[in-house]
Amino acid sequence: MMATMIEVIINSSLLILMVIVLRRLLRGRISSRLQYALWTIVALRLLLPFSLFESPISVLNALPRQSGDWVTVVPTTIPDPSTPPAPFAPHTPADLSAIPDPLANSANGPAPAGIQTVQNSNTANTATTPAAAHKTNYTTMATYFWLGGILVSIGIFLTANIRLNRRLRLSRQQIHSTSCPLPVYVAEGLPSPCLYGLGKPSIYLTPASLAGEQRVTHVIAHELTHYRQGDHIWSLVRALCLCIHWFNPLVWLAVVLSRQDSELACDEGTLRQLGEENRLAYGKTLIEMMTVSPKPGDVFYCATTITGGKREITERIKRIAQQPRMLRTTVIGVLLIAVVAIAGTFSGADSEPATGEISSAEALWKDRTNYLGDNSAVGRLIGLLPVPEGLRYDHFKLHTGEQPYDIEIVYSVSSEVLKQYDTEETRQANPFRQNALILLALVDNAEGVRATLTDGQREVGFINGREWADYTVGEDVRNYAESPEKLQELMDFSFATGAATQVRTHIEGGTLVYDSPGIIIEDIEVKDAGNVKFFKGKAMLISDPKRVKAAVTQEIGTAGEKLSDMVNRSGAIAGINAGGVYDPNGEGNGAIPYGITVQNGEVVYNTTGDEAVDFVGLDAEGKLIIGTMKAAEIKEKNIQEGVGFSPPLYNMGTPLVREGELSLSGDGGWGIAPRTGIGQRADGTLILLVIDGRDPDWSIGATLRDMANVFLEYGAVEAVNLNGGSMVEMVYDGRVLNKVRNIFGERPIPTGFVVMP
Repeated sequence: MMATMIEVIINSSLLILMVIVLRRLLRGRISSRLQYALWTIVALRLLLPFSLFESPISVLNALPRQSGDWVTVVPTTIPDPSTPPAPFAPHTPADLSAIPDPLANSANGPAPAGIQTVQNSNTANTATTPAAAHKTNYTTMATYFWLGGILVSIGIFLTANIRLNRRLRLSRQQIHSTSCPLPVYVAEGLPSPCLYGLGKPSIYLTPASLAGEQRVTHVIAHELTHYRQGDHIWSLVRALCLCIHWFNPLVWLAVVLSRQDSELACDEGTLRQLGEENRLAYGKTLIEMMTVSPKPGDVFYCATTITGGKREITERIKRIAQQPRMLRTTVIGVLLIAVVAIAGTFSGADSEPATGEISSAEALWKDRTNYLGDNSAVGRLIGLLPVPEGLRYDHFKLHTGEQPYDIEIVYSVSSEVLKQYDTEETRQANPFRQNALILLALVDNAEGVRATLTDGQREVGFINGREWADYTVGEDVRNYAESPEKLQELMDFSFATGAATQVRTHIEGGTLVYDSPGIIIEDIEVKDAGNVKFFKGKAMLISDPKRVKAAVTQEIGTAGEKLSDMVNRSGAIAGINAGGVYDPNGEGNGAIPYGITVQNGEVVYNTTGDEAVDFVGLDAEGKLIIGTMKAAEIKEKNIQEGVGFSPPLYNMGTPLVREGELSLSGDGGWGIAPRTGIGQRADGTLILLVIDGRDPDWSIGATLRDMANVFLEYGAVEAVNLNGGSMVEMVYDGRVLNKVRNIFGERPIPTGFVVMP
């Protein structure tokens, strides 16, 4: 909303300046009514909350894109976008035919004019401070401040008119006049005769205006001209513009000048009715009824006036004496100028033809910066990058609350275009990865670049991390920022088909955090209508289920092991807690797993002998197997990795989804808590899910039904609940991604599911 409002401010302010200049240059050369009519264009632009069309002559095209971005600095905590290490191999050119039609071309998209809200401190790779963790969202503050000003202005407007209306009704006395089509009253305490009222306006005279029949005739004729011009309605329009744009001094000036021009136009119209022979007498009436200058608060009244201050009356008398005559060429010139002004200020910045070309390496290289917090430099870089066809650049956000820092570029799209981007084909083609490489090369401490597409209801996004970029080019991508020539090499870089990049879709507030080859990790956030139930968590999607293995504490039966240590020791890159644990009164050390534990096709621990236990595992083909079974059955099913729970049908190991359908009744019967689960899609993709809980300021937790619904949102055909509570944990690249609910940090556990490189 603020970006659109800023565009309106710029366009309307420039239009006001144009009218003021035109009004000054053509004073005495055009009719007062035409001069007054020019303000109609200004009023329409002030009240129109958007641009009508794009135009090559829009004034927004003249503004520097780099300084015109609406920048939001967002304190956020996101994991480090990373890719598992792999040897660099030469890349072959990408198959460009794989890119769908909406992505075939690109253009330097327009950057709407705006204001940079925050200048972040130029400190790279430093520890997060309390101030950094609580940065103010200046966009929201500005919005609320503006809306608050509107409410105050409306309050002043209503108060002023209610008081005036009450005063007039209490003091007025009707004058019966058969020649006037409007009711005429005389009222005490008015500084000037006026026309007041919207639906049924009336003419109000002062006692001084009754001094002579000729004066009464002039005053009534003047107010009737106001009525024919609709000035009682335009007074409301002016007040509305002022309430909305209360902060803009040019709007205040426009209101004052348009009121003056309404009187000039009314004088001209009145003299047409009275006849040329009454010109001098009418001017004498204005002089005799001259009052003090209007007060600033008078602009809020929905009333016209015949008189004004000395300066205003002097201008009106001069105009009456001059009797300006317009040349036809002058009128045509004014109309042409008005058309150009409309084309330039009622339009948005023009989208350049889609050429797919990036700005020159020299221009990009000049704006390189060591710091993500350098809003101006980052904005200029983004302004130089191409925008795919069908997208409109909206604004960018700087996520600087905690390392790693990243840049988010937001694009506005139609719902139809958004659907075209939300496909597997687009996921592989990712038209934003070239831009990501350039930004990660030129913004030294940026760790990721996001591209978010939104139609206002749903989002689709792409992200690329620094380690992805380094892996893609085979070296530190920042090396390409050494010179314009080196940067040109990066701009000419060709991607291998299937480069590591993924797309996100909206799932109850879920947003992509980062990705690596074959892995997507997303944020999950769910709230009900009253915010009574809310929870947050993480979902990890692994495209190849054979990469997931069971991990067992190194000292099974003696001591448990932290999940992060378990992942590191196994040579894995990610993991979640898994099976049940013998944990009397919550004081166990995680040494003993409940039920049956299988690793590499062998039973490595069995606490139940020949009894059946709830069990979840993966067979040799990577298929998720869920059920209550004995050790012999597990062997028969060729299960290679798995964990068990005891006793059977306890909430751990409870099937949540079977054959794509919900397998629970009610909420599952085990209340709200932190939870971990594993599921699988029909295509084999494994879904590892953790949900935080027991923290009313962050996430209260989820029922089994809640978890099942999340799995269904992700397309699971099979899903099961794993061990929960204070042991809920997800690790990636040596980092714990969720909020562990244990004051001592990670709890030792006996088993986990880990993801191998």
